[in-house]
Amino acid sequence: MRSFFRLLLALVPFLALAAPARAEGLVQLTLHGVLAQSGGGPVEVDWHFYDGKEVKEVGMRLHLAEYTKASDIAALLAKRLRKAGAEVTFPGEHERSIEIVNLFVENTVQVNLRLHVGLHGTVTVCESAPESVRFLKPMEAVESARIRVTTSTYHPHSKMPGTINVGVDADGKRTPASICEDLFNQGLEKGLVGDRPTADTWRPTKTSDGASITGCSIELRSSASDWGLQVKLARPL
Repeated sequence: MRSFFRLLLALVPFLALAAPARAEGLVQLTLHGVLAQSGGGPVEVDWHFYDGKEVKEVGMRLHLAEYTKASDIAALLAKRLRKAGAEVTFPGEHERSIEIVNLFVENTVQVNLRLHVGLHGTVTVCESAPESVRFLKPMEAVESARIRVTTSTYHPHSKMPGTINVGVDADGKRTPASICEDLFNQGLEKGLVGDRPTADTWRPTKTSDGASITGCSIELRSSASDWGLQVKLARPL
């Protein structure tokens, strides 16, 4: 019996190393502005999260009235996510008049976002790098968009944090693949190593000096169009 316990204790460190790491799934959605389309317009937010047993989807594909604020959209989304069982933190929940609002959702697997005139958003992967980032061409007005990606880094040896910014100004005729190619090449120039999981997606993976990615914000701004954004994360284990 003593030999068995000694063997078990000896195996513990190896078992711990063999155990898969838990994916980090906290995502922050930042919404800005007021819906400025005369007569209102469509807003789409599609959120996938893991509830411990399965991946659930909460979709909002709504025509909303002119002057609908970012805080109104966030309040509606928070209500639907909570009803489906998601863990949601909504700091501005009782401040309906604000035009910039943040929503935090645990165990997120995917976020799809397509806003309309007067609204724009940022999707932030708070604890890791995204699995993939895709930009979706506008469906109504073909206008330009400004894309900015900010990554936080941490070097395991020097213990130094860092930040790297890349960005693209895309006209309405740009393809998602060409946007991702620009982000990939610009990242390499700045020491950010990226990957192209598919032709029309991109993701940051590490820095050229070996630092890991500890977080990533993807901001999509378009003053007169309905560009879309899709961000995927690893499923929590």
